[in-house]
Amino acid sequence: MKRIVGCFVFVLLLTELFQAQNYWRHTGGPFGPYLTSFAINPSGHIFVGTEGGGGIFRTVDNATTWQQVIRGLSNPDVEALTVGTNGVLFVGTYMGGIFRSTDNGESWIRVDNGLTGGLVVSFAWGNAGTLLAGTCDGGIFRSTDNGASWSASNHGLADSVVLALVSCWDGTLVAATQDGGVFRSTNGGENWDSSNAGLTTRRIGSFAINPVGELFGCSYYGGIFRSSDNGANWSLYNSSLAPMEVTYMVFDSQGFAYVGTKHGGVYRSTDGGASWTSMNNGITNTRMTTMKVEAGDQVLAGTEGGLVFRTTNHGQDWVLTNTGLYQAQVLDLATNPSNGIFAAIMTVPALYRSTDYGVHWVEMVRGLPSGGLNAVAVNSLGHIFVADYDTGVFRSTDNGEHWSPTGSELVDVDVSRLTISPCDHIFASTRRGVFLSTNEGTSWSSVNAGLTDTIHPILVATSCTELFAGTERAGVFRSTNNGGSWFSANTGLPSTAVRGIVVNARGYVFVGFFPGMVFRSSDHGTNWTALSIGTPGSGAYPLAVDPLGGVFLSTYYSLLRSTDDGSTWNPITSGLEFSGYSELVADSSGNLYVGNRHGVFRSTSSLLPVRQLAETFPEDFHLEQNYPNPFNPTTTIYYELPGESRVTLKMFNLLGQEIATLVNEVKQAGLYEVQWNAATFPSGVYFYRLQARPIVGGQAGDFVQTRKLILLR
Repeated sequence: MKRIVGCFVFVLLLTELFQAQNYWRHTGGPFGPYLTSFAINPSGHIFVGTEGGGGIFRTVDNATTWQQVIRGLSNPDVEALTVGTNGVLFVGTYMGGIFRSTDNGESWIRVDNGLTGGLVVSFAWGNAGTLLAGTCDGGIFRSTDNGASWSASNHGLADSVVLALVSCWDGTLVAATQDGGVFRSTNGGENWDSSNAGLTTRRIGSFAINPVGELFGCSYYGGIFRSSDNGANWSLYNSSLAPMEVTYMVFDSQGFAYVGTKHGGVYRSTDGGASWTSMNNGITNTRMTTMKVEAGDQVLAGTEGGLVFRTTNHGQDWVLTNTGLYQAQVLDLATNPSNGIFAAIMTVPALYRSTDYGVHWVEMVRGLPSGGLNAVAVNSLGHIFVADYDTGVFRSTDNGEHWSPTGSELVDVDVSRLTISPCDHIFASTRRGVFLSTNEGTSWSSVNAGLTDTIHPILVATSCTELFAGTERAGVFRSTNNGGSWFSANTGLPSTAVRGIVVNARGYVFVGFFPGMVFRSSDHGTNWTALSIGTPGSGAYPLAVDPLGGVFLSTYYSLLRSTDDGSTWNPITSGLEFSGYSELVADSSGNLYVGNRHGVFRSTSSLLPVRQLAETFPEDFHLEQNYPNPFNPTTTIYYELPGESRVTLKMFNLLGQEIATLVNEVKQAGLYEVQWNAATFPSGVYFYRLQARPIVGGQAGDFVQTRKLILLR
């Protein structure tokens, strides 16, 4: 080892995450909900409604930060929002009726007495404080007592599926329906008359009113139509936007028109619709769902993926304003060898990727099916596999940029989970049992011999040949020939209803049951020992293991970690918005990620034991040979820094493919040691490379050094 100037002071940099500091912090994404509507109250507070379980979010600082406000909102799938002149808020939900808040969204009560339609998608205010609600299953309802009671208002309305409502300047009410076109009422909703003169389509999806009181109707496929007589007659405003599938339209005080489109983002017209310009600088999701103009002509645009963008310069530039606005139901998580993280979520778009430890998230859906995804997994080459119930498994070989379907054997078999062995064999859990692919999904074969319960087993691969399967009705099974045959491994287990199964770095198998029972086997499932987790009455779902052999367990009430093979368990929920069972994964740098209905959270510190062995300055950069070498499965790597530096330490396989990142951060001058646990990698030759860039002064340019190491099992 190279000479170090000064004395050694041993400092352990890894601090236990169980101390007073929060264990978790939210990554800020992914952004799963479908944004449906904006509302602004007299105080300038902005509210946005979401589908997909997010409910209502509020901002009181001009969209800088958002806060979820759903107390009392028993149905969080919001379709419509409106606010009265007195600041009272109303929410229309998907099959949940109408809710009202009189305290700025802090609490909600259901107010739908007399409402027979539960799918409320639009609101409009009539004269004298009358509120009208449009539904997709009962037509139009009207309330004259601030929502306390409702009565049907459908006389003359030939279609009960109402898509949009608007109140014109003179009090005329206009309604758009699914098949009957447009209807208007001049007596507060008592009677409705068809009003489609000049329309070339019967499907208007939203309305807008410009600063001089003209009414506009937006059609997905027919462009935009304008009426100068409160909906009595219509003319085509601009047909050039028809291919863009216009979803929403707003006007600022200068008369500039902004339209949101289903696939093309935002367009603006400053000449009365004669010409349109794409205005998407800064917009990363171009599937627009709703828009709103704030005071000062600031414009908000909401998207399918739950993003809010704001412009303060008439659309020239847009800024993402999503802090606190996250509500993606994460169904699975996976990391790739370069520490990218992938989140499969319930809503569309269904897959997001982050390459900077969760700081930013990008949707990765090119070539994927249109619905949600159930599973995501990554092999040692960094190839990514995702699955849904209907269309099978898809593969990406370019980090999620493009996707292609794998073998057709898995179409329509309800793939629920994906498991990849250390030899990159892929196992798919389906309603028809286990399927295996040894060629990256090109073809699949059924491997269920001996498996007496084949409905969506939970799989874990301990080696290239050994697997365990947890089932709902027949307990635990083990295979020693890559799934070729299975045999029962239930000796000592009290139940057959397995809720989760994992294997840690020492080869111990952990299986969980309801209510709150966890068992451990140290002999490959031959015998099982009961463990105490201290939370009776809740299901026990072993989730994952970390690079140090720690085991993570989710109950309905808590997230637990054990570092002593399950003898003791510690809660690690501080900083975590916990709501039932979660998904958890660890990357090669020791960062932990949890996904649940609140999005993705990351551990505040890495678990990897990076030790600084000296406070004083080495003479120059240096990377030592790992020890021991050959090794199985852990080894230690030493490196030296003469000054503060941006450091990366990465692992590569024999093909030069990056398989792990051990360090990626700024380090002070000193001598460091890092451990690498290769328990999930096959035997062979590997390389590790140190790259260090001085922060200030000292040696010019990057220092790069690579060494070889051998994993020998």
